[in-house]
Order: sequence, then structure tokens, then C-alpha cells
Amino acid sequence: MINFRMIDEEYGIMEEIGQGQFGKVYKGQNMRNGEIVAIKEVKMERYMQDSVLKSCINNEIYVLSQISHKNIIRLMKEIHTELYLYIVYEFCNEGNLDDYLGKKKKLSEDEAIEIMKGLLEGFKLLKKHYIIHRDIKPSNILLKDGTVKIADFGLCRTYLGKELEKEKGTLIGTPIYMAPELITGQPLNEKTDIYSLGAVFYELMFGHCPYEDSSLIELVEKQKKWPLVIPLEENPIKEKTQAILRKMLSINPDFRASWNDLFDFFDN
Repeated sequence: MINFRMIDEEYGIMEEIGQGQFGKVYKGQNMRNGEIVAIKEVKMERYMQDSVLKSCINNEIYVLSQISHKNIIRLMKEIHTELYLYIVYEFCNEGNLDDYLGKKKKLSEDEAIEIMKGLLEGFKLLKKHYIIHRDIKPSNILLKDGTVKIADFGLCRTYLGKELEKEKGTLIGTPIYMAPELITGQPLNEKTDIYSLGAVFYELMFGHCPYEDSSLIELVEKQKKWPLVIPLEENPIKEKTQAILRKMLSINPDFRASWNDLFDFFDN
């Protein structure tokens, strides 16, 4: 028999399923309709005392409460108690893309393109709302019944016009997926997420990131090497896929693929 811990009159917590950057993640259930959900649990004391954590959580709650799309994780409810803050999301029964890639090692070109198509559909809405995610990586992409879901919006930023020029990149996230301008503290731009998507696309097809190094200095130096080496002996992808991959991973945002370049490529 499963033991439930009720957190309000509607939701109960079942077993722990993970540990996120904010706290524990549980499998839960809506006791009124039986729907299975995912619930993040954050200690209220930590939430109140850690300004960075509080900003990230509030940021994610605000953004996800404003948008709705099949390729973006759905926020269902936030619950405040004396001891904990609970954030309720739709439950993604197939885990994350990092887990999936760990099992498959690498994907065919066609399967990788299908995953990218789903992500780009979500990004069409994010772009419409002037949202930069800033932390795209396989572990922040969830899978539910074959559908990819963009998740973890704690580091995202919204922008309008030239507001991006005022905000420098901050080294928060996973460097091997980060655009060079984030690592070196240059101004954010609307192509920042395109680089990260390129790193994910590359990893899906080859099983490793395009550039890997524990030293940030060495990582940036590797990113500067051009042209990007594509190991066709590991996966003989088509020339047009090689071309878009190189444009996505351009170190210079001015020469990086545009969103329209991606929409045109992945929509065809």
C-alpha cells in the first residue's frame, strides 16, 4: 500500500523520484481526480534566506504561469506551508533527455531531428514572449509519452528591444552547453539559446558534447577553433545537417544561425 503525505486538501506526495537544484522532487497525485504529478519540495527557511534561490523559483513560477504549450512543462500549482514551498508540475513519465541518451548512447540523425522539432515548437512560443531560457541541456528536457518538454526556467530572462544589451552573461549553468558569451560575461542576445540547442543537437547524434573540458579557459579556447569538427565516422549525418549544426555552434552570435534559420530547417 502506497503511503500518501497530504500537502493540502488537493495534493498528496508519494515516493521521492529525484533531487533538483532547489530541493527534493516527488511523485505525487491529485487526490480529487487521480492525476499523477511531479512535486518539488523546497524548505521555506532556505527559500526565505537564499536570495538567489528565491529569485530563481519566483522567476520560474512567474514565467510558467504566463505560457502554455505542449512542448513546455506545465506548472499546475504552488503551495505554501509553514515549513515548505511545494511546486506542482505535470508528471513526465519517461524521465529526461539525459537519461534517454544514457540508455541509447547516441541517436540516429532522423530521431535527433524529431526531438529538435519538438523543442523548436516550444521555442516559437518563448521567442514570441521574449524569453531566453539560458540553461538548455539534456537534463532540463523532459519526456512525456514521446513528447519533449522544456523545463527548469529558473535562470530564464525576458527581454524587449535593447534591454538585452544592459545584462551581461552570468556563469550559472553547465558550461559545456553554454554559449561562449555567457561564459565570458558578454551581453546576452536572442541567439544565446541557439548555441545551447546546437550543443544538445550535436550530443544527441554523437553521444558527447562538441567541446568538453573541466577548465573554463580551455573550454573557451576549444570553442574558438573553427571549423567545428564533426566526427562523421561516428554518425554519417547529411551535409545540410552538418551545415546547420556549424551555424548553431558559431562562437560569434553575429554569424550564428538565426531562429528563422532553425524554423526553416526543422520545419522542412
